[in-house]
Amino acid sequence: MYRLRRDAPLAGLLIALLAGCTGNPPAARTPLGFVGIDTINSPQFKISQSAISNDMKTSSVEAGRILHGPSVDQYLARADNYAAINYLLTANVDYSAALQLEPDNRAALIGRAAVRVRLRDFDQAFVDLNQLLRLNPNDSSVLSDRCWAHALHEELEPALTDCDRALAITPDSALALERRAFVHARARRLPQALADDDAALRLDPTDADALFGRSLVKREQGDDAGADADRDKAMALDPRIARRFSEDFGVTS
Repeated sequence: MYRLRRDAPLAGLLIALLAGCTGNPPAARTPLGFVGIDTINSPQFKISQSAISNDMKTSSVEAGRILHGPSVDQYLARADNYAAINYLLTANVDYSAALQLEPDNRAALIGRAAVRVRLRDFDQAFVDLNQLLRLNPNDSSVLSDRCWAHALHEELEPALTDCDRALAITPDSALALERRAFVHARARRLPQALADDDAALRLDPTDADALFGRSLVKREQGDDAGADADRDKAMALDPRIARRFSEDFGVTS
């Protein structure tokens, strides 16, 4: 669910900027790693003498940006990468650093909320999600995210309210349908859970979570053959799904 984005470190540029040198400066230690002459001489970072002399104001701004550390986008890229490999505490730090620079940044708030949910820090996750909804009360994806946080926190009625609101805005959201199915299943409303999983799978037949969730509902309803078929399809799409449901959601097949 975290998009990996390339984090292009800006390092060694200050040496070229301030000294205007065309020789080979030594490798520089930066917050993002060691960078030497190959990076400084790359097309992205090589700055000619004429560019410096023609636009000293722009160069000064660039130098100031490097001196003051990574940008919001760089923090976000690094946080997304950390979250994708389950370095959740480190991802939380980088999302927070991005928000220090831009407190209402939507991507940073969404990313930090997701990490906090995975860390089971629900109170702080709700702080981020509520801030997002103050900025845009009709953000259906954030309503769906808050539904999910409530569901994992065993707050089923607030979860249902948020998923209902999300689907009223975006009826064709397979993710919101799948999440509402989970809420219904937790509340033992099995026919409603089955209907939502069916609807999610009509929108996305390869949704492994919806298939696995539906297998659990069918099992509860006594449809073992249907449950086995859905479970087999889900496992073929995501071999770790049974373990993930058990570890992340406390659900066993």
